[in-house]
Amino acid sequence: MMTRRSWGGLSAVLLTLGLIAAGCGSSDDSDGGGSDTTTTASGSPASTGTPTDTGTGEDEVADATTTAAPDDANTGAADESLDPVVIGLLNQENVPGLSFPEARESVEAIAEYINAERGGIDGHPVVIESCVNASAEETQSCAQELASTEGIHAITLGVNIFTSGFDMYGTFGDIPVVGGTPLFPGDFEAPTARYFYGGSLSVFSAMADFVANDLGAKSVAILQQDGPAGAAALAPIEQVFALTGTEMEVIILPTEGGDATAPVTEAQGADAIMMLGSKDTCGPVIQAVDLLGIPKDTVVHTGTCNDDEVIGAVGDLAVGSYFHTTGYQVRATDAPEDKRAESAEREAAFDQFAPDIARGAFANVGAQTMFNIEGLFEEIGFENLDAETIFATMDDGTPRPSWGAPDYTCPALPEYPAVCGADNFFPQLQEDLSVTLGEPVNGLATIAAG
Repeated sequence: MMTRRSWGGLSAVLLTLGLIAAGCGSSDDSDGGGSDTTTTASGSPASTGTPTDTGTGEDEVADATTTAAPDDANTGAADESLDPVVIGLLNQENVPGLSFPEARESVEAIAEYINAERGGIDGHPVVIESCVNASAEETQSCAQELASTEGIHAITLGVNIFTSGFDMYGTFGDIPVVGGTPLFPGDFEAPTARYFYGGSLSVFSAMADFVANDLGAKSVAILQQDGPAGAAALAPIEQVFALTGTEMEVIILPTEGGDATAPVTEAQGADAIMMLGSKDTCGPVIQAVDLLGIPKDTVVHTGTCNDDEVIGAVGDLAVGSYFHTTGYQVRATDAPEDKRAESAEREAAFDQFAPDIARGAFANVGAQTMFNIEGLFEEIGFENLDAETIFATMDDGTPRPSWGAPDYTCPALPEYPAVCGADNFFPQLQEDLSVTLGEPVNGLATIAAG
């Protein structure tokens, strides 16, 4: 079921899937099915995430960092008398262990923030048409509903495993897909899609590149949850390891967390360990690594563990370990000041319009998507927002600022025409739970060059 979200007029916002982004959190409070989004009395979605004050130091750093909007940003409220910029959103929710409400909540919250504080897009209010799904049938139905939405300018994706079961891009037709989380091979070459970051292909190739080239590992144990997304994750890892002469062993993690001592013990002895599990498995794996005395600087966690809730609970046991992220973090002491400011503004927007959202990767990707769409559509102008102009603008080879992340250029590599950003970071956790990012890693470039 699709619910219409109009944010103008509000003045006061891979699990095997969650493996992919910059530290994700997912709600376990779902009812296990259905496609309705829960709404509050105001029409905004009810929050299902976790509080953000988890003792990670993020709030203290944010307080010390300016949160002012960039000088060229519009200020004030959008003009409700103008026609809206309509953006469809497809997202998977209400699936036990595979639910990502924060991917939707972040887009809706930042849209509300843009309307209330940044003048909308080219003065026009932003309307988010959200359709959530919990099965292959619901996903296809949602795609059909969004494709028939009147006045729609673009569609963005949250996290959707079930899109692999049908021709999603064919269903959308000429409607451009701009931003979100690409997961499967067809996403990276889709002619009618442009993604601000490279999703699973970019993330997992970069993880393998970092482990092999930066850590110098010749043998790697991969702790992975079973499932289709996990299998998809192995393809780019295998490509990079084949190029670098790195041996790998896959060790299956329990599906829903629990004691991870046995699989971590099996991984012991490899030069490095790559952790590719859901958020629920992060704590048990971190605890087992500490218990077994495995050197922390040989362990690289996927972005699901780069989450305020996880770090707040067990981060002291993981000091020295590496955690994937696609963008700059407020807690990153070596991030550029302007990017720290953007990250802090994102957090301030969440505080105002989605205070209970699960802070982590997919919330960050949703925020990045909306801020980047704002900048792109402002550049194009409301009257020119058609698919041809959107793609021609994105594909002109100009590096454009990506909110809280390195600049994006479409395509990032000719081999992957739908991917506009492929840089990844592997920050190392420090004693005060801040992080140091180091240099970006581009695994797609390694594959393309190989």
